[in-house]
This record gives sequence, C-alpha cells and structure tokens, in this order.
Amino acid sequence: MKKINSFLEKFKKLLDLDEENKKIITTIIYDHTKEKISPKDMKINGKILYLKQNPYTRRVIYLKKEKILKTLKNSLINLLIEDIK
Repeated sequence: MKKINSFLEKFKKLLDLDEENKKIITTIIYDHTKEKISPKDMKINGKILYLKQNPYTRRVIYLKKEKILKTLKNSLINLLIEDIK
C-alpha cells in the first residue's frame, strides 16, 4: 500500500507545482499589462502558454510579450515558456 501512496504523492506534487506556476504567470502578466487573468483560462502545452482572453487583452499581452517571456524565464519553477498564444 505504501508504494501506491508514494506514487500518487508524486502526482500531487506535480499538480501543486503547476498551480504555483500558474499563480506566478498571472502575477507577471498583471505586473506588465494590468490585465487580470484567471489560472483556469490558461493552458500550458510543452513550452507554449495558451490564454483564453478577449481580443483587447490578447493584444495588450502581445504588445508586452517579449518582456513577459523574459520575466517568466527568470521566475518559473521547472518550467520554460517560449511563446504565448
């Protein structure tokens, strides 16, 4: 039984790390754009961050994309984001 618990604990740590990274991402985007983004509106697939936002917010993020990506690269835990879509 201990083996199953330790196996499931690994997944719990990964999920916690994912949630922590999403909180960091929302904070960084807000700092650069003053636009609030919910963690539920983002998806990380590989090295790409996908955001579900209205056209205005997407445009504001696009204009600040390079600065946001640079800050994300220095701030995220075990995650590399190379593009925002």
